[in-house]
Amino acid sequence: MGSELINIVYRKQYVEEPDGQWQGYKDTDQERAWGVTGWSRRAFMSTLFDWTTANAIIPTEDTDPTHIGLKKIDRSTVSEIIEIASQGSYIHQQYDNANSGLNPLGIATDAVPFDINPALLNPESVITATHFEQVYERALEAMENARAVFDYANNIKNRIREVTVSEKEFTDQVIDQDREYRNQLIEMYGTPYEGTIGPGKAYPAGYKGPDYYFYSYIDVNEVSEKTVPPPSKDMMINFYPQSKLHVGSVDETYNDLPSAFFPFF
Repeated sequence: MGSELINIVYRKQYVEEPDGQWQGYKDTDQERAWGVTGWSRRAFMSTLFDWTTANAIIPTEDTDPTHIGLKKIDRSTVSEIIEIASQGSYIHQQYDNANSGLNPLGIATDAVPFDINPALLNPESVITATHFEQVYERALEAMENARAVFDYANNIKNRIREVTVSEKEFTDQVIDQDREYRNQLIEMYGTPYEGTIGPGKAYPAGYKGPDYYFYSYIDVNEVSEKTVPPPSKDMMINFYPQSKLHVGSVDETYNDLPSAFFPFF
């Protein structure tokens, strides 16, 4: 936060005239001190106090073997200590740039941060290009490279989206096909009877499929003469003419009717 604030104030108060640079960009109100110098001192001292306090409270190494993961707190696990030190170094660098007369980008006055080929500026050369033409050509090439990278990344993104859509469609097709098979089986076997679904029952809780086990059973709510047919009192048996059944030798014979119809006597 301090380094960003210094950068904003420096961008606002920067001037290219040397007479204005050597003033240190101080605030006219010394008690308020909202200039680059005042904010740099406050921000740097804040980072110094934070770094000193953190190192004083946090031990160098946590020797407790039971502290694992989030419970282990020492200077090797708290990475914010290094971040505080790096912010202090960056604030110091910004303040040095302001004192050296550099602009907020860290570049000297009247410097051109472009790669200019002086050979192309010579009017006697075969190929000539002005400063603007050279910069325009490099900027156009950079934009084309950026567009190529964007198109490549966008192509990968579209492929990922296509794979996601294909996976979703395949999942929906599998669900629809499974539902269709289940409905066809329900048409053939029907649904389970009440009391057969749940813990300890034939089917687990939440089962919505066909009745594989008891499809041949008929659900009878009342056992009476209206629902169960009475036993038959008459029985008709047709006998074919038979006389004797030879068992063993020809001389050993007996009546074959009781033997032939043993289950009915």
